[in-house]
Amino acid sequence: LSRPEVWKSKDDSLKVVGFAQIMSDLLSKSPVGTKVADIKVPGQLLTCGKSKDGRFRLDRLKGDTNIIIFYTEGCEICKAEKQAARELVDKDRKIKVLLVNVDELSTLFPSLADRIFSTFDLTSLPFVLQTDKYGVIERRYMSLENYFLP
Repeated sequence: LSRPEVWKSKDDSLKVVGFAQIMSDLLSKSPVGTKVADIKVPGQLLTCGKSKDGRFRLDRLKGDTNIIIFYTEGCEICKAEKQAARELVDKDRKIKVLLVNVDELSTLFPSLADRIFSTFDLTSLPFVLQTDKYGVIERRYMSLENYFLP
């Protein structure tokens, strides 16, 4: 309590510890280096020049590089990421992108949505992650805006 501008009450340390536990829990969901969950989700799969609606297993997208975007309608950042994804698959034939609408998931498939929410940190959308051809998570909390930059 030596810093009264930070620690204003005895309760403050409990709040900080609680917040740290929440952050630790969120960051432990689907970490880099682990295999993405074998969950089948409704979405739109983008490949070079094509798009296909259906249900797709997250761990079996089979592109050399796979990008999964969880998004919500009406979000301008989500819209920009989806547009960047379309441009990305047109530039690189080895990339597949799966777009998953979280609004639709929550409304039409509530039990599946619960599983998705417990598997991924969807506290902020869009949530973009990259997997390799074996379904191992390579990157998360990413943006496609600067995807081709070193």
